[in-house]
Amino acid sequence: MPLLSVIVTTYNIEDFLDECLETVVGQTLTDMEIIVVDDGSTDGTPDIIRKYAAQDSRINPVFLPENTMGGVASAANAGLEVAQGTYIGFVDGDDYLEPTMFEELCNAAVDYGSDLAMCRYMEAVGPDKALREPAERMRWVRFNDTRCVDLGSDQNTRSILRFIAVPWRKIYARSLLDDNGIRFPVVDYFWEDNPFHWYTVCSAKTIAVVPKVLCTHRVGRPGQTMSTRNADLLKMFGHYETVRAWLDDKGILPDFHATLIGWVISQFQWIHKRIPREAGGALFDVMAEIVGPVDQAVFDRALREKRVSIRRQMRNIRNGNREAFLKYFDRQFTSGSRASAGLKKRVAKPLSFLRLGMAHAKANGWRPTAARAVQHFRSEWFSKAVFRRRNPVVTEETMLKYMTLLQRDMGRKHAEQLQRLKAIEDGLRRAQSKRGDE
Repeated sequence: MPLLSVIVTTYNIEDFLDECLETVVGQTLTDMEIIVVDDGSTDGTPDIIRKYAAQDSRINPVFLPENTMGGVASAANAGLEVAQGTYIGFVDGDDYLEPTMFEELCNAAVDYGSDLAMCRYMEAVGPDKALREPAERMRWVRFNDTRCVDLGSDQNTRSILRFIAVPWRKIYARSLLDDNGIRFPVVDYFWEDNPFHWYTVCSAKTIAVVPKVLCTHRVGRPGQTMSTRNADLLKMFGHYETVRAWLDDKGILPDFHATLIGWVISQFQWIHKRIPREAGGALFDVMAEIVGPVDQAVFDRALREKRVSIRRQMRNIRNGNREAFLKYFDRQFTSGSRASAGLKKRVAKPLSFLRLGMAHAKANGWRPTAARAVQHFRSEWFSKAVFRRRNPVVTEETMLKYMTLLQRDMGRKHAEQLQRLKAIEDGLRRAQSKRGDE
């Protein structure tokens, strides 16, 4: 029995498969089987698979007779049915890996006795493969070395659930999947990795996190799911009920319902910028069905770390204010609105950061909040993104002073605290305005 089964899923990717398979067969970990599942390709993909299978005895090709309704889910499940490894890894057939990826993940999983292991990844954009970090980059701030995370803690589980759901930068204990009956849900739409992520993270006891970039995910190629720009994107929300029902069946819905609603809101943030104008009403209806029936306390927890504008729109949806929502949605299609929105976003970021800091302090205390602020300001990306310059006006020292003052004043009247915050915000606005004049 091999240590690892690698399941590579393919469909009409003849232009990219050679590069992918070269990085799979070239792994420093040799104790593995490679299961390449083709989902009924009509181009040269099957011939490339046969070529590599003839060259490497570890490769087990599986050819599905025709393209399946479930797409990647069906192909991945077919691979799981024949996998023999102690651990399971997945690879998208157009991605490419660092040579040590699976060795490092397996070593971490074995060393810690973990059900899961996860690494970082980069995105390669377009034909030139320009590299960029995915949206989860700040979630890695707390994981600066390889470690084992106890998923018996609900807070730790919630933290891991908030990472991007993709399975191809993880390995899974096969016993975790088989003992819990975990497979990818097969439906007539995509994004099947989201329920799979919830099933595995909520079922595992521990996860080993490896904060190294060990694989690269290609984005922006023709035919890719992520390039979809129509109302079909709304089907993603169908996974909410799938996951909700699973959590309810396991008796853990109350523990994770707010996190799940937070996931729905995150998908809303991504989808509302990518669907056509005429789909705004359908988006409102789909979201209203989800957030409308949710308990107020769950809804409020889900909104806690969201931007002010998103919180406002979620409340419009929950309250049935269709007119206000559509007015907000339509603004992105108005001529010149994108430029003005970008300017407002640059001005609002420092102010939003302070408001988020207050909310975080209320929930977690001032000391953890100050420590988190320091981590953010040490990030060159954060300084550039928030202040558009290498040396932010609000320095680490200044932020710590603000935190110290706010902590000292906790016993004062609420009105005095608001006045102090207003003075800070006014100072930031003047600084932003001054830089704009320069």
